[in-house]
Amino acid sequence: MTRAETIKLAVLSGSILAAAVIMRAPLHAGPLDPPAGPVASTYKTLNEVEPRTPINATTTGGDADSTFRIAQPGSYYLTGGFTAAAGKKGIEVAANNVTIDLNGFEIVGNGGSSAVAHGIDPQPGTYGMVVKNGSIRNFPGSGIEGLDSGANRIMFLRVDACGINGIGLNSGSTIESCIVSACGAGGGATPGGIATSNGVGVFNTVSGANSGFGLSGGTDMNVSGCTFSGNSTFGCAVARGSTVSTSSASGNTAGVGFSLEQSCTIASCSAYNNTQAGIAAGAGCTISDCSANENGLQGIASGDACSITNSTVKSNLNSGMQLGATCTVTNCSALLNAAHGINASTGTSVLNCTARQNTLDGISLAGGCIVTGCSAVSNTDDGISVTSGSTVTGCTASGNGDDGIVAGADCRVRANNCDSNGASSADGCGINMYGGIFPLFNSDSRVEENNCTDNDTGIFVSDSGNIVFRNTCSGNTTNFSINVNCNVGTIFVLSPGAAITTGNSFANFEF
Repeated sequence: MTRAETIKLAVLSGSILAAAVIMRAPLHAGPLDPPAGPVASTYKTLNEVEPRTPINATTTGGDADSTFRIAQPGSYYLTGGFTAAAGKKGIEVAANNVTIDLNGFEIVGNGGSSAVAHGIDPQPGTYGMVVKNGSIRNFPGSGIEGLDSGANRIMFLRVDACGINGIGLNSGSTIESCIVSACGAGGGATPGGIATSNGVGVFNTVSGANSGFGLSGGTDMNVSGCTFSGNSTFGCAVARGSTVSTSSASGNTAGVGFSLEQSCTIASCSAYNNTQAGIAAGAGCTISDCSANENGLQGIASGDACSITNSTVKSNLNSGMQLGATCTVTNCSALLNAAHGINASTGTSVLNCTARQNTLDGISLAGGCIVTGCSAVSNTDDGISVTSGSTVTGCTASGNGDDGIVAGADCRVRANNCDSNGASSADGCGINMYGGIFPLFNSDSRVEENNCTDNDTGIFVSDSGNIVFRNTCSGNTTNFSINVNCNVGTIFVLSPGAAITTGNSFANFEF
């Protein structure tokens, strides 16, 4: 027997042995005597899986002011669209925990002027209503009137041409993936697209072309992924403690794009071409990663103690930013605005910002402010202007129409580079420690380690009592013009190629 034949025989013997073991094992089967009678189905109907009730005159008959009325908790659905009876609501909800699936159908109002003829109206005190998947239009009241009902959820709806509000909701409710348009034409106290009380979430929703606001919300709102455009007043307004993110407001014709009361947060939003300010924020707000361009007033207007970071304001018809006191502005750009680029009150810090080609000053601040690491270029008036008690360090001011840096009394101006200022005047200074209306009060300032080149005047100090040292000036029509009663490091005039031989560590240099 060959080796191959031996292997085949072994495999065959193993298979026979395994089969024998299996045959010796006890085998069990189900009963062979099924119960008497016909075989019954074990599947569940859709209504058993999710019990639902069709909305019709039999199951949800209306009353004196409603076409249909839901009086029991549960899940309800439309089997077709309908037009409400004249002057009546579409569906009145008089129970808690009701779900209404419009099933892709449309509820249409039947005209009239009744302010209580709403599309869907949960009664005061009810809660837990869900409305989804369909359209509501042409009601003289609101599309959904839930301002007296709480913890409702509205999603995947389109609401058009309703007289008061498209959607109105109370606390604890959410709106998701809806479109609200052309609402508010019927007037009322607060007409517009979406009106809410406190603590409502609005997500991935469009509210536009309404006769009134896009969204008027209460406190502690959460608004994300939304668009507010073409409304006849403001785009989106929320009260204190709210958050608005990844949303846009544009073309709102008689108001601001975003209006936020105190202590709100707005992030990653765009405000464009609104008739008033792009973003208007109350005290203590945080604004980050936003753009506010081509608005009719300021790009960003804020109250005191706000933080603005990584944002751009461009081509607004007033200042790019108009801010209150003690604000912080970091890593922002202000371009081509019709007044100042960044304008703020006392105690504000502007850090690592760019202000370019603005019609007035690039950065214009009141007293006690800090400007650090900023660039102010080609602004029509001054590059950077601060009043008493301020600090300007590490900045570049070039090509501005008047002065590069202007500072008042009790200031420190250090380590700045000022070049080619005075483009539209005959007396533009690199640094101007101005006398102002009360020149005798402009003292006690410190000007040090600055470089001023190709200005009409390099460094100009009009009043006594200031100290000027370790500065360099070159190519200016007049390099240094300093009041004789100031303390000034010796000014050394260097010839081309000459070595610096002085050991005077406080010297100023012309070169």
